[in-house]
Amino acid sequence: SKLVKEALVLEHDGLLTKPFTLEKAFKVLDEQLDLNMIEYEQFTNEYRLNEMIDYYKSMVSWVEKFGAILE
Repeated sequence: SKLVKEALVLEHDGLLTKPFTLEKAFKVLDEQLDLNMIEYEQFTNEYRLNEMIDYYKSMVSWVEKFGAILE
């Protein structure tokens, strides 16, 4: 198509042609994108801190209940 022809003359680094496999698609994406720089929410320090705080709160509650049983 006209768009494909125009795209081919533009500067580009990765080219994926049919037929292709998922492995080839991911290889091209991996070469073009620095996927390690994407910070997923579950790996952020703030997320980890909130998880630790939630765990701490649940442990405090558990220890208080356990202490009440021992009294």
